Amino acid sequence: MKVKRKNKKGFTLLELLAVLVILAALATIAIPIFTSKSGTAKQIAHNENVRVLQQQGNAYLMSVDSVPAEDTNITQLMVDNGFIKEIPTNPLPVGDTEAGAYIVTVGPVGNAKVNRTVVEVTGIASGGGGGGESPPVTIAEGAYIQFGEYEGAPIIWRVIKKQEIDATKEGEELLLLADRIITMKPYDAKEPGNTGGDGFRDDYGSNYWGNSNIREWLNSNAATVAWTTQAPDAANVQLIGTAVNPYNTQAGFLTNLTDDERAQIVDVTHRSIVYNELDGHDGEGTAAHGYTNTGVDESVSVGDGSNYNTAYYKNTTDTVFLPSLGELADYVDGVLQHPSTVTDYQIAYTTQQARNQSNYASDPANDTTAWDYWTRDASTAGSFRPRYITDNGMVSHAYAFSGYYGVRPALYLSSSSMTLGAESGATAEAAYTITSFN
Repeated sequence: MKVKRKNKKGFTLLELLAVLVILAALATIAIPIFTSKSGTAKQIAHNENVRVLQQQGNAYLMSVDSVPAEDTNITQLMVDNGFIKEIPTNPLPVGDTEAGAYIVTVGPVGNAKVNRTVVEVTGIASGGGGGGESPPVTIAEGAYIQFGEYEGAPIIWRVIKKQEIDATKEGEELLLLADRIITMKPYDAKEPGNTGGDGFRDDYGSNYWGNSNIREWLNSNAATVAWTTQAPDAANVQLIGTAVNPYNTQAGFLTNLTDDERAQIVDVTHRSIVYNELDGHDGEGTAAHGYTNTGVDESVSVGDGSNYNTAYYKNTTDTVFLPSLGELADYVDGVLQHPSTVTDYQIAYTTQQARNQSNYASDPANDTTAWDYWTRDASTAGSFRPRYITDNGMVSHAYAFSGYYGVRPALYLSSSSMTLGAESGATAEAAYTITSFN
């Protein structure tokens, strides 16, 4: 199977490779330290070898324009292209079931596959210092990770970017985007008495992210959300036979995470496009963002949309948030695909739990039916219209009080103070688990 990848603006391929070379080198430096020590240390070293080879193999495959055929040996290619310093020597003794040379090949869906698996660690490893924040985990952009749950099911996320957000923490933070739409909800309820400058917010809700219902729900850890504007109750969301997915009585999204999980999230201050200058604006914004009903990448870079970086915006500090058009354009569109469907990753699908929770009569039929989802950016075609991504990956806008649009949240996760399981992270089904926080 061959998978074509498109280069994106932002980092050049050489710059991206340079970053990955540094990460790979740092990851491999630590491996030989344990090879001559106890059996326990050798087991730990072997497991780290397997994880690094898996992660860096996936990073290599995501960097090439055309993925080699299934079962192609890419081990030496990873060395030649700087993704690992050298092929590590297996520290396990002859006779161990996982002893022998490491080989990385191309898996059935274009992912990396290592011929050795992690082993159970017996005994207690000595040395290594004591206490404090653990080193950052090694995880590639494009990897999948399980974090938290909603409606009784684990949430699967994908690493769409690694960057430093909190300089006080070791390593880069992981920008996670939910792999699927986890719920369908209105962006904002009608706001009686708030016309929004064009006379419509009191009838259709507001597209201002800063005090939207969906932002307040995503960032609340309370059993009862403290709404600062009209709550999204049945009387103030869209009626299509019945009120579509009101959520005024639902506990805040953060109540679905444990204390340890919430502590692992890194708050971020970032910008969101506003309707116009009547909503106020920060920084050097000079005009409303030009509206284009087009692809994600084009919506921020072509024609009327090309003023995205200089358009009116407001800063907010969020724990959990909806993706912006800029984030989707830079880190998703043309960069990532769904391995199972080989569709662009800006296209989204729903979870079974989202469909079960929704009361909309025309919800998607199954896991493979694409669906629309909100972004946090406002359209400039009306104070009541947030931008959303359509089921075919295009950009459009809709009434904020409409309850059948999907919520595909994002957050920044610290890469330090946690331990990952032995999964490959290459697909949603093989998503990394977090085995401990330390």
